[in-house]
Amino acid sequence: MYYKKGNNSKATEKIKKVLSEFVNMNDLISEIEAAVGGNTTTDSEIVYAGGEQNIGCIVTKTTNKDYLTKVSIGYNRECFFYTRIYPILLKQFNDEAIFLSPFIKLIRLKESNIHAVVMRKITGTNINILETMQKIITLNQRCSSITYRDLTDQYPFDELHQAFVLFHPTNAKDPITALHSFSGIHKQENNESLFRQVKKHFRKRHYRESVAIFDRLEQFILTNKMYEKVDPNINYTLQHGDLFEHNLIQHKDDVFYIDWGCARFGPKGLDMAGFLGRLKMPFEFIFKHYIHHQHGNHLSHIDKILFLYMLMITWLIVYEKDELDNIAATDLQYAIDQLEQTWKDLDKDNVHPNC
Repeated sequence: MYYKKGNNSKATEKIKKVLSEFVNMNDLISEIEAAVGGNTTTDSEIVYAGGEQNIGCIVTKTTNKDYLTKVSIGYNRECFFYTRIYPILLKQFNDEAIFLSPFIKLIRLKESNIHAVVMRKITGTNINILETMQKIITLNQRCSSITYRDLTDQYPFDELHQAFVLFHPTNAKDPITALHSFSGIHKQENNESLFRQVKKHFRKRHYRESVAIFDRLEQFILTNKMYEKVDPNINYTLQHGDLFEHNLIQHKDDVFYIDWGCARFGPKGLDMAGFLGRLKMPFEFIFKHYIHHQHGNHLSHIDKILFLYMLMITWLIVYEKDELDNIAATDLQYAIDQLEQTWKDLDKDNVHPNC
């Protein structure tokens, strides 16, 4: 509450009080300082740095480097990411894995359910989206190299079986709930539920030109049973889960993905559909720089169809009614045309697999 009102000092005091109720802070700070170098430590400070899954954060300053520790109740997605997925990315990409905050240690406090993720603190400037777009896409491609099949036997979360929820419960213009729901889009009932919610929204808000486009999308998805072509083991890959501007930092020439508290598995293009859709990028730009660009070559036909599907749903959420109707004959039309053409290409490849 205080943080949202811009009162950082009161937010920090509240966090200190809450943390002290759960954990002996002297013991926790001692473990953190030992993990980052002990005798070089100069200062550790409790701060509030946002994040719904964190009780609070501790910034530890040493002679040469700063560290950030995220403290949470229970073993959450960020804990899993850094302990199980981060080593795979580090091994696979070596020095090119610098787009991640370097992980130091996961601290599990005895006789409590408190977990603390210690990592190097990344500082930098707000990112210039257009100048760094290809770097962002490249990093996304590296993350999505890890498929659900790679970790299915040890993955502790169950988003693949959740029901589809179109709108965020408190912020109707935030597409994150719908994007996360796409982790279950391989199921018929989730697609049917999605379009029931879309139709209800259209009736309530009296949309005009865009209605026909989404009717066409519904007919395409349900008539062709597109969801039956989706194999989560192959088409679902590692996703940041909250890939928006506030979770990207530019440090010199490098771009970093930060805050992996929403890390999950979902359709390969999920992060980019949300990222580009939320920015309201024109479809011509998206087609040139992502779908048709060399960085899009890792997308199969099904991946591209799912990307376009998620992009159109993201647009529905982030655009105002008149804005969406205004792009019905342009961006929406181009997106549905491309989606249908990709389906034809898929059929053609299935008939002539050697072509």
